Amino acid sequence: TECMSFSYAGTWALVTGAGVPGRIGAAIAERLARAGANVYLHDVKETEAMKSVVAAVANTGVSVRPCYGDLTKPADVQKLFESFETPPDVVINNAGVFRAAAVSDGMPLGEYLAAHERAIDINVAVNMKSALLVTEAAVFLLKKTHKSGVIVFEGDAFLERSGSYPRNLAAYAASKMYIPSVVHQLAEQHGRQGIRFLGVLNGTIAPPATAPQATIDHMQHEIPLPAHLLQPWLGAASVADAIVNLIQMEAVNGTTLTVDGGRTWTTKEEL
Repeated sequence: TECMSFSYAGTWALVTGAGVPGRIGAAIAERLARAGANVYLHDVKETEAMKSVVAAVANTGVSVRPCYGDLTKPADVQKLFESFETPPDVVINNAGVFRAAAVSDGMPLGEYLAAHERAIDINVAVNMKSALLVTEAAVFLLKKTHKSGVIVFEGDAFLERSGSYPRNLAAYAASKMYIPSVVHQLAEQHGRQGIRFLGVLNGTIAPPATAPQATIDHMQHEIPLPAHLLQPWLGAASVADAIVNLIQMEAVNGTTLTVDGGRTWTTKEEL
């Protein structure tokens, strides 16, 4: 029995929020390109960092087109998709923010609520609203052109494993927890037309610049993988590999995959 396998040759892939070298969006774009896909690289605006990502992806030999816009705005999403000569066969909803509410002890109630509202608005707009708008635009064009396709949502493995972030990040958590149920619902709605929906929940990819060595060592110890596979955590390239390989499995639809190296916590709260 042959395994059904999606081929990237000749396809176009859109990766949102891909304008920073070394981050997960850029890693996914480069991995898709190495698999043979042409790439639409998206970011909010043109930057020197984005030019660097474009050059790196172009070095693989595929066609690359940078594109820009605020994906929280329907008009920008419409403009983006109408600019594509070829609708994307693969969409990676990578754009995201990790924004805590800027609150402090002793704040008046009005200021306290306003700070939480700002955190809710930015997290929900970027992490959920933009992904859903991009997805609906992609589905619209795929159906109009009678094409099959794959749409991926990126989430947070730590939340799925019942982890708890400190520092007033409830709005961020809410903006990411929707992914498994939405992926399943969209697959049920559009799967018979050849459009697949996948969720990938990322684990600890790379330490922030401010992370103390004790925290880096602690989290590395919690990932049960050989040391040569850690950089010092999973690394963006490992998650990109998982996404690209998952897409190729044509029988997989409506599924959410956790990519965290099998991490187990000695504490349920990120340090």
